[in-house]
Amino acid sequence: MTYNDGKTDTFRSQMAYCAEHELIETIRYGFGLHLTVEVSNGDLVYHSNGHFWQYGRCRLTIPDSLLLGSATISEHALSEDEFHLDFTIKHPLWGVTYCYRENFHYC
Repeated sequence: MTYNDGKTDTFRSQMAYCAEHELIETIRYGFGLHLTVEVSNGDLVYHSNGHFWQYGRCRLTIPDSLLLGSATISEHALSEDEFHLDFTIKHPLWGVTYCYRENFHYC
């Protein structure tokens, strides 16, 4: 992602199939999300079902409410090679704790 001031930011993650309609997304340092996936009005929609931290074979499951909250991620196709991503994390007490919205191109 390139900002108006020319600075760039890179977000790396890896998704792995867990079960039907379930994925695991790992971000950095063993931290990640359990996600359920559905199609709604033609969009891919992911809902978090808990966070986790993994070190080697040891995985600690962390309820969404103990961290930033529950994540909802929506991907809407704009063309054959571009999509709009809307990522929001909302905590039951603190409200929206993180969000970003951006258009991306497939590589």
